[in-house]
Amino acid sequence: ILGEAEMDRVLVYEDFKNSNELTEQKRQNVFAVIEEELLHISTIMADESIEIQERVEKTKKLYSQVDVWAKTSVYDKEKYVDLLSGYGAFLTQFACYDEAKEILERAISIAKEIYGEEHACMVWLYNDISLVLSSIGKPEQSLEYLQKALNIGRNVLGEDKMFNTYNNMAIVYGFLGEHRKALDYYEIALEKCIKVSGKEKESVLIIYSSIINVYMIIGEYDKAVEIMKKCLSVLEDYEVADDSRAAVLLSNAMSTLLLATGDFQEALDFCEDNLEVMKKNFGEYHNMTATVYSNMSYVYSRQGEYQQALDCGKKSLKINA
Repeated sequence: ILGEAEMDRVLVYEDFKNSNELTEQKRQNVFAVIEEELLHISTIMADESIEIQERVEKTKKLYSQVDVWAKTSVYDKEKYVDLLSGYGAFLTQFACYDEAKEILERAISIAKEIYGEEHACMVWLYNDISLVLSSIGKPEQSLEYLQKALNIGRNVLGEDKMFNTYNNMAIVYGFLGEHRKALDYYEIALEKCIKVSGKEKESVLIIYSSIINVYMIIGEYDKAVEIMKKCLSVLEDYEVADDSRAAVLLSNAMSTLLLATGDFQEALDFCEDNLEVMKKNFGEYHNMTATVYSNMSYVYSRQGEYQQALDCGKKSLKINA
């Protein structure tokens, strides 16, 4: 129904834009179609009958359209911040980092205007843009935003609820190659996350998967195996969807661990399963899909299957180019 009414929503906005008399009723009509379009966006991303790449492209187009409508109709500023925050998070999830940075910077500017610096909204936005900045090769700027988020969050939310910021700081230190420091921050994030959320929440498993990856990077495979066993025991008692973020990250960590310990055939089995999940949830042209192709290329080369290794390597390179 929302899809069929899309043209009607466009006509409402066109009537507003071209009107000689901008009445309050016409403005309210635009506000209503913005809300409808945002709901439409959520239904598109949930429709698994459509290929993920098509869903992403359509959602990007609709978000861009709604953004224009909100700007020109003087949309409620608090709702506009929420709109831009969701838009930026969507772009970040699907690796559109430059676009996400521009959207989140606008969200931060408006949020500062209406809330001031000392507000929970600023904590979330600073965390969001920090991940974008680290992804585009600006870890120092990312850390600056995270430190701001930490300082504000301690005052307005409390220390224990800052586990997400500590987790993000660990990610950035990993980008910088300071792996021991990253582990320290992951441990802080894990402790606070368990305290706030309980030990069987997906966010806890996600942090565990990050810790496993760091131990593998520094060559402490026994420690990585120990934590992986702990995660698997939690999964036995906790229902996690196969395509959830926690399951995807743990599966990636498991395949990488198998690669590191030389169990190539089992690693390849994990990679093949991961590849299907990645394509389904993120599409062919996402950096997480590229990572799986890269791992598969490594396995094939170690098994002497060089043409398949080359094919997977080219696919990974094409995505990351």
